[in-house]
Amino acid sequence: MLAKTPKAETQERLKLLRAIPFHSVLTTNFDSLLGTASIPDPTAFANVLTAETRDWWHHELWDDADRDAHWAGKRLIALHGQASSDRGEVVFTTQSYRRLLHEKPAYRAFLRTLFATRNVLFLGFSFTDAYINELRSEILAADRDRARRDS
Repeated sequence: MLAKTPKAETQERLKLLRAIPFHSVLTTNFDSLLGTASIPDPTAFANVLTAETRDWWHHELWDDADRDAHWAGKRLIALHGQASSDRGEVVFTTQSYRRLLHEKPAYRAFLRTLFATRNVLFLGFSFTDAYINELRSEILAADRDRARRDS
C-alpha cells in the first residue's frame, strides 16, 4: 500500500471539514487553505451575524455545488488576516492580538456577539488564552446578571 503524501492527506482532511454543516468558520490561519476567506471588517462581521441559519439537513450544507456557494467568502473569516491579501493587518504577535481586541471596537463587539448568540467550536485555541477567557468571562457575567434580573 502506498503512503499518502502530506498534500493528499491535507486535501482529504479539508474535504471532511468542509462536509460538516457549520453556520460559519472563523480561522486564525493566514493561508487560503480553507478557501477564500473574508478579512475582518464590519461587512464580514455582518455577513456572519445576519446570515440565515440553516437546519443541518438543508441541501445547501450538503450538496457540493451549493456548499461551495455557501462558503464563498461570506461565512469564512480569517480573523487574524490573510497573508495573500493587501487589505488589513496580519496578526502575528501577542501585542498585535491585544491591539486588535482593545483598539478595534468592531472586532471585539463581533466576537462578543458571536460568542453570546451562536454555538462556537474552538479548534486550535487554548482555554488558557487570556484574551479568549476575557471575552468568555464578560459573556458569562452578562448572562448571570440577566438571569438575576429575570428571576
